[in-house]
Amino acid sequence: MMSNLIYNVYQGDLNTRSIKVRNIFTHTSFWEMLVDAKKTSVREHLLYQDEFAEKVKNALMYCFWSKCEYEVVITGWPPKENFWKDEKIDIYSQVMNNWDIFFKYLLDNIDKIK
Repeated sequence: MMSNLIYNVYQGDLNTRSIKVRNIFTHTSFWEMLVDAKKTSVREHLLYQDEFAEKVKNALMYCFWSKCEYEVVITGWPPKENFWKDEKIDIYSQVMNNWDIFFKYLLDNIDKIK
């Protein structure tokens, strides 16, 4: 069962050809891997944070890294041909850009991961 955790990122929608906001915690595989990461990082009622962090990073990479359905292209404004260098970013890089904030959010809500 997924919790009410929220961490929004940008994701392209190929069907509507638009950019949408998506809560990464609604991704079933990611959520299951997160629950498993918590279970396997707890021993004697202590959460081993470094181990948990590594497992969360691996889950993010496995689910969201370098997959075209999770990538968007960003550019500068105003758009000018050959002026801005477009950058392709995926959900993994969006989360890793704010890793400290994301991981603190997970730790603050660790009891909701079950």
